[in-house]
Amino acid sequence: MNMISTEMIERERWCDNPNPKARIAFVICYPFQYYVYKNIYRHLDDAEFVVDFGVFFPVHQPHALERDIISFLQRKGVYYRILYYSDYFFGEYLRKFFEQYSTLVGVWERGCHLLVCNRNKKQVSLTYGAGKELTQVRFSRRYNDLILAFGSRDVQLFSLFTEAKIVGNPKFDDWFNDELDQRFLSEIRDQLVPGKPTILYLPTHGDLSSLEILTDELCRLIGEFNVIAKIHYFLLRENAEQVDRLRGKGVTIMEDDADLLPLLKLCDVVLSDNSSAIFDAILADKPIVVTDFLSKEYLDVEHKTVQNYKRGKSIALTYSGSIEQVIKHDGSMIVIRNPEEIGSAVLEAIRDSAFCRKRRKEIREMIFSFNDGRSGMRAAEEIRRLSRTVVLRDRPILFHAVESFVDWFKKSPFTYLRKEEKLLEYERALFGSSERSGSEIRFSIIIIDEMQDGFGMTVRSACEQRFPGEAYEIIVVTSRSFSDCEAALEKSGMKNDNVSRIRFSVFSGGLSLGQGIASAVRLARGERICFTKIGYLLPSHWLARFLLAYERFPDAGGIGGHTVQLRKIDLSIFNIFENIETGRLLGFLKEPSDFYEVKNRVLRRNPAGRFSNMSYRTDIVMDALDIFERNSVDVMEIELKLFTLRRYDLCFIPEPVKRIGVTTFSSFVRENFGMGIALSDICYLHAEVAWYYRPTLFMCIRVPFLSVLGDNRFRKTFQAMAVLFLGYSCRLVGKYYWMFLGVFKLGRLLRRLQDMGKHEKVV
Repeated sequence: MNMISTEMIERERWCDNPNPKARIAFVICYPFQYYVYKNIYRHLDDAEFVVDFGVFFPVHQPHALERDIISFLQRKGVYYRILYYSDYFFGEYLRKFFEQYSTLVGVWERGCHLLVCNRNKKQVSLTYGAGKELTQVRFSRRYNDLILAFGSRDVQLFSLFTEAKIVGNPKFDDWFNDELDQRFLSEIRDQLVPGKPTILYLPTHGDLSSLEILTDELCRLIGEFNVIAKIHYFLLRENAEQVDRLRGKGVTIMEDDADLLPLLKLCDVVLSDNSSAIFDAILADKPIVVTDFLSKEYLDVEHKTVQNYKRGKSIALTYSGSIEQVIKHDGSMIVIRNPEEIGSAVLEAIRDSAFCRKRRKEIREMIFSFNDGRSGMRAAEEIRRLSRTVVLRDRPILFHAVESFVDWFKKSPFTYLRKEEKLLEYERALFGSSERSGSEIRFSIIIIDEMQDGFGMTVRSACEQRFPGEAYEIIVVTSRSFSDCEAALEKSGMKNDNVSRIRFSVFSGGLSLGQGIASAVRLARGERICFTKIGYLLPSHWLARFLLAYERFPDAGGIGGHTVQLRKIDLSIFNIFENIETGRLLGFLKEPSDFYEVKNRVLRRNPAGRFSNMSYRTDIVMDALDIFERNSVDVMEIELKLFTLRRYDLCFIPEPVKRIGVTTFSSFVRENFGMGIALSDICYLHAEVAWYYRPTLFMCIRVPFLSVLGDNRFRKTFQAMAVLFLGYSCRLVGKYYWMFLGVFKLGRLLRRLQDMGKHEKVV
């Protein structure tokens, strides 16, 4: 049974350690990348690390990895900020997060590099390995404004896409300057048996890895050699059984956060397979033994197909003509073709023939420039130069050719995944990766039926959420008969198994709609209650979006969105009013496309709260049950919003539900007249908000006047002004209708006297 991972929802959120002067961001998502960056970072006083937990694959990274990276950076004492996977779904937060940076530096062109808010920022790519040319010469390199290369060979390749500069290998500055971590060296040396040769095993990951084949032989070699294995993070998850076997037999296991250079210093021989670490060993001038277990046919045919791993999907990483495959056959290193040859091959490599030393030197000179320990400084200078450049040079022809090809398939070059695709991947990770006993209801959807059209469509959209069926429930509050409900659901094409999931809270025989909603709240079993109304169509990711928002804002008491028309052809001039109403709370003159997420306790700056698209924590709603005794839904939703704001933040996210019906003149007048009555009632019950909510003649004039001062062309019309004036005038009429017909009711007066002095002021 698919269950929800509470680890992903209820995880801790670590504190940032930001650099107040930061203008350059080094994007990191695995610990090993720190060693690629560190000798560049040390020369830039306006830089910091951005920990991107959504960068590599469009799935949520393991909780353990998050913990490991943060604790690792804390030990290193560097500046950093954290970008969580759930942050990817909040555009305004992303814009504010990255607005301080002028330049992003990374090893992959994924994740935050491709966000819309970063498309105009300078992009720098670092080379972290010399092998696997299919990954080095990738089309995504074209996104970069600058690529920093090891040597002339890389520059020739990278210059096909963009500007490239030779800086050397910054990771090896510590090697050439003899500044290796002596404490780490001493710790590892103490674990080795003196007098035994030391093998450093550096396997790659995926189907190119030799770990599974060599595990038995490595265990056998423990008696003759010291064996150190630096394991790629992917292997720690995908080949955990083999790793545990090696550790149990006495192999010293170094994980992803270990510095490679001290290990190279201690070892006598490097053992590898198809890893780019081969070239690190060549630069360190260490004897090398490599495996050659894969045929040319496999590399060029089978390996080219997309591979499925626990971490996600992977395309081809190497081929028979890639440099790490070519050097296996030119005599420059010892090659083994079956596991039993390891022992003898290691002994032969230790003797290190003159030919092998000469060949390593030739490869080193071909791939790497500079061994003066100043590569990090050169790289920092190039990054600084780029950040100061106003006009970038034009890209080479291959860049434009690739762009044209991509555009042919109608894919934007700076699109990271469409929102729905990202949500789908998130849901799979969230609900498919964890098996737990029992059933948990995360959401209770309460659908309020005010006898509008679209009953079947609304309920069906609630039933067809891309969300585990056992993780949410549906309760419909209606005055319709069961037969009418069943007929409407059958007409909409609902399946019987979905119909059986729905519960009804029927109000009739003198009961009010509010009492029906209160009954539905009492029936709710979910951790959070989502409200919507008949006449609205819920997007399939509605609940998933709420779940992401609660993960991003765990202290929020409620989260809600706005509404839009179902079809663009149904848009009318009256929709301007609703958009401006929402935009007014966000700071006047916002179009729906400009709406952004907010989280606050400020009544006049938070659009969340409308029952058409709103969710609350169940305990909050239960504490406010008396609110639902009001007859008007408009009054209920405002009072519940006020009740929540007194204790908790509310969050608005720009996630709309779609209105099925068309907003006509009569419906517009009727809605705003009713809202005027509701607002007057609220102001009577809660005098502290009267200054803001009560309709006035001044508001009827002020809002239309301010609306035409913006830049949006369609608001600069007398039509728009007329609609705004009409809407607020209807509210004003509703106010006076309420005053003359309701203010003298004894019950209302007693309730007012009872509530006086109870409520603290909402700021």
